[in-house]
Amino acid sequence: MNRSYTKEQRRRALQVYKRTQSVTKTVRELGYPGRWTLYKWLREPAKPGRPRKQSKTLTRYPFEVKLRAVELFNAGWRPADIAVECELRSKMSVYSWAQRHREEGEWGLMSKRERKEHTCMPTRAAFEKS
Repeated sequence: MNRSYTKEQRRRALQVYKRTQSVTKTVRELGYPGRWTLYKWLREPAKPGRPRKQSKTLTRYPFEVKLRAVELFNAGWRPADIAVECELRSKMSVYSWAQRHREEGEWGLMSKRERKEHTCMPTRAAFEKS
């Protein structure tokens, strides 16, 4: 069962541990926290760490950009130069696109939506309209 402890309870448990130098004695004396919780508190630094970096949303590149990057890669360009030329966020995308292009061809560079648009068969209504 997960239990929340106040800062005061945590501080008190760490004080008792400092005095007794024993996790088991601390838990017996106070009746809280569990041994593993106290071990965790002992491992954690006293000061809070730096805040985590906010993750960036993934950038989705259109098929044409991916194909241009792969063509430049196959022409001998360096991935870092391709990233600058095509305004990519990372040069690592070029490597994965080149591999996917080798394995699956142009089809592998398309998103599901682009594949659907590329293979779009005209409906009967659209056919009769034209």
